[in-house]
Amino acid sequence: MPAQSPPPAAAVASGNCVNIGAPKPTQTFFYRYSDNTSSAEYSNRWEEFTATGSKLLTIRTGANAGQNTYVSKHKVVDDVFMLEASIASGTDATGAFTNSMTYSPGTIGDPAYRACEGKKWAVPVVNATMTSMQGSFSTKTLAGTLEIVKVHESVTVPAGTFDTIHYIKTMGPAIDDFWKSIEHGVTVKRNGRQPRGIATEVLIGIK
Repeated sequence: MPAQSPPPAAAVASGNCVNIGAPKPTQTFFYRYSDNTSSAEYSNRWEEFTATGSKLLTIRTGANAGQNTYVSKHKVVDDVFMLEASIASGTDATGAFTNSMTYSPGTIGDPAYRACEGKKWAVPVVNATMTSMQGSFSTKTLAGTLEIVKVHESVTVPAGTFDTIHYIKTMGPAIDDFWKSIEHGVTVKRNGRQPRGIATEVLIGIK
């Protein structure tokens, strides 16, 4: 089935838009994650990031030490990334792993290279198929929304103060607030709220 475009976006105030940069392969971004039961630190480096796909190397430290490479295939439609497929491979506490996901049609991800304050998208249900060493199974994703709350919102985290776009994404009962650096094109802060608890991620350094 061919990929479909998302529904038309809501009206946007004229001129209240901003262009977003893309992460550079020469920079590594360090994060701290915490939830109700645990915390961890990891680093992200985007070896490739284009309008058609990306390649991300993640290295984890601590009890869940390991690394993985995440390769995605996407396209930009109406100022959002439409994720079509991804492959994750690497090592964790249990050993080596490889798994893939495909979406039919593509599923709405995050704002792409341009964000306009007040713009909102409906996130439709799509078919998702996961394949791993244990086998393959298909399911339906949850419906939700994606909304740009504000552009040029200043956020201070351990890595410094950043000019960001603030957007909210809902998927079923899960609600995530993101603050993405306009200059770097990466998340500097995330607050996630789910029925089972709250999770936070913050940028703690750039090298």
